Amino acid sequence: MTFELNRDLAKDLPPTVATILQEFIATLADTMPLESVILFGSTAEGRLRPTSDVNLLVIAQDWTLQQLDAARLPLRSGRAAAGLTVMFLKSGEIDAAVESFAVKFADIKARHRVLLGKSPFDALQITREAALRRVQQVLLNLELRLRERYVVEGDHAADPGTWATAKTRRKGSTTRPSRSG
Repeated sequence: MTFELNRDLAKDLPPTVATILQEFIATLADTMPLESVILFGSTAEGRLRPTSDVNLLVIAQDWTLQQLDAARLPLRSGRAAAGLTVMFLKSGEIDAAVESFAVKFADIKARHRVLLGKSPFDALQITREAALRRVQQVLLNLELRLRERYVVEGDHAADPGTWATAKTRRKGSTTRPSRSG
């Protein structure tokens, strides 16, 4: 399958991003049977910022490890050049993914562009209950992390307001939270 990025869909994208999307999707289309490729998030809205990721959702019935291996170098190049991130989703996983990540998929449904194939979001219903479960899960996760942080950084006990405002250490980061006070 030969893929050519629709110029109307790419008109507000920086040329580098349009080129990366063209090359990445063309590689995928040459190596696996794709059902949909969907650009989502701020890039799909035409609001790409220097700190934005370029988010793609790739949907196929299935793929082999060899097919995924073929996407490795183009994905690495796209990630380095433009922050390309890709969610590889099997079509049979859509319902479970929407149920598990309702907030994420509600956002994708609201802010997306179909670059290849058809949108699975036209008839997709995201229940309020699923969204609430996900929000509760996220809030509990944050509470657990905050509690751990309190134990690790207990010297903030005098001012609990600093717990949430201190810089959080990320994986692989060499910076430490400030210890003012």
